[in-house]
Parts: sequence; C-alpha cells; structure tokens
Amino acid sequence: MDYSSPYVRLYFKARQLLKKLLVMLPFKRPLFLGLRALGVTPPFYQKLFFTGPFSFLLEGKEVRMVHTSYQIENNLFWKGVDGDWEKTSLHIWIAAAKEARVILDIGANTGAYSLIAKSVNPDARVIAFEPLPKAIEYFKQNCELNKFDVTLYAKALSNFEGEAVVHLETSEDFAYAVAVNKKLQVPEIKTRELVIQTTTLKKVIEEQHLECIDLIKIDVEGHEPEVLETIKDHLQRWRPVILIEILTDHMGQRIEEIVGDVGYHYFNIDESGEVERVQHLSKSFSYNFLLCPPGRAERFVAAAASLN
Repeated sequence: MDYSSPYVRLYFKARQLLKKLLVMLPFKRPLFLGLRALGVTPPFYQKLFFTGPFSFLLEGKEVRMVHTSYQIENNLFWKGVDGDWEKTSLHIWIAAAKEARVILDIGANTGAYSLIAKSVNPDARVIAFEPLPKAIEYFKQNCELNKFDVTLYAKALSNFEGEAVVHLETSEDFAYAVAVNKKLQVPEIKTRELVIQTTTLKKVIEEQHLECIDLIKIDVEGHEPEVLETIKDHLQRWRPVILIEILTDHMGQRIEEIVGDVGYHYFNIDESGEVERVQHLSKSFSYNFLLCPPGRAERFVAAAASLN
C-alpha cells in the first residue's frame, strides 16, 4: 500500500473519524442490550461498538467486562467465546486452563484471556503482564467486577530489565497492539512514545517462587522470542502448554530455536476451527500456534474440532 497517496491518507483519517462518531452516538448500550436479550445479532455487529460494562455467559457463568469500543469486547458482547475474535484459540485456551495450576497471560491488555481462565478454573493461579497504564486500569476494573484474584505485573516481559518504549497514536492513551521498542502503526498515523518498564520471565519465576508453569499465552506483537529466551531451561523442565502468536516465518524459526529441545508438537491454528499439526513453526494461518507436549494435544484439538 502506498501510504504517501492522498487517497490512502484520506482513508485512514475517515476510518478514525467514523469510529469516533459511532462511539459517541447516544443510547447505544441499552439498545444493543435489548437486541441481544431478544436474541438478535445484527449481521454488521462487528461495527456496533459502545462503552461501558457488560457481561457474557461462559459455561453457565457470567463474566463481566468493561467495553472499550474495541473488537475483542465487541465480539464477546455479541457472540461470547464463539464470536469472530480468536474463536478457536479461545476454546483451546479454555480446555487447557481447566487443568492448569499456574497460568501466564503475557500481553494481557484488558484481561480477556485472564478472565476466561479464572472463570473456568477459579483455583488456578493467574499471573498477567501488561505495560500500558490505561489497559492496566481496565484490567483491574474487570478483575474487580468479577472478584477475581489475578496477579498483575504493570510491565512488559522481555529479555532485559529496565526501560523501553511503545508507540501510541498521538490522540490516544490506549491500544490493543503495541510492541517493545517497535512502531506498529502505519506511517500515516502520528504517534508518541510512551516509556514502559520491562522485566524478564526468569526474574518473575524467582520473585513469585514458581515451582511450575502449566499454561502460557503470549501476544506481544513480534517480541515473543525475547520473552521466552530467558526461561529455556524451565521450558524443558516444566513443558507448559503455550498459545503463542507467530506473525512471520523468521519469528517462527527463532521460537523453534528456543523450544526445539522441549519435544513439543506444533499446531497451526486457523480461527475458523481448523487445527493442523506441522513439523516447523512459521507464519500462522491466522495468528496463533499451539505448542503442546505429546499426549496432551488430543483434547485441546478436540475442543477446536467441536466448533465445526
């Protein structure tokens, strides 16, 4: 795409303006709650954003969240865990969380994966990591709404302890996708740098006195190898189930170099419900891969197959 084109610049500006106008429209929340109560899901529900608290049902339990007018909450509001957002990954996560004792949610944002894990397994110890102040605020609100006890690190995980920067749109204090020391936005969008704190997973294991990790979700926009490389020995010893975003072939190769001796089976996840075992890690069909010890993958893959 030619980002220098005036038509492209106009497109991005118009898209931002349209979303802001839609969010500002009055009476949307009660209207949408009414439609949902009647069992009506508009075909264009992905565009029907609002702000404020809502709930969705998960295996007969009510999970409460604050809607931030982003896709994740919108899908959970209208469709629950069967919506368009990471449907297959969520069902695998649910199946894995039910039998986990210690769960890590790395790149937690407002906490959807943490809330779901705690809902299906209240006894699990959930530790989450999120560096953005506004996302941290929403995360804490969501935990309070559900009375969930989740340990939250207000830091990004990396391969060093110290400071880093993430890039936010100039007019925003919140985003669903940021990366450590990397700008993700297209050149046309003006951004500002936000200084964040970083730590390592090895340090966290020491601080939390962890004797095992059973399940990990990592979604840090390309920084996944740096997160894992400090705990290579722990991975070999504990062999946790890992749900991880892999956006490029190069990134897949780097992760495989870290986990190659663990003995994982690799499963490429298509969010339409397909899960395919592959020999090597590469760019995902959608976003995520499942890394799983042999003998444990069958029930997780079955959870995904049930969606078809």
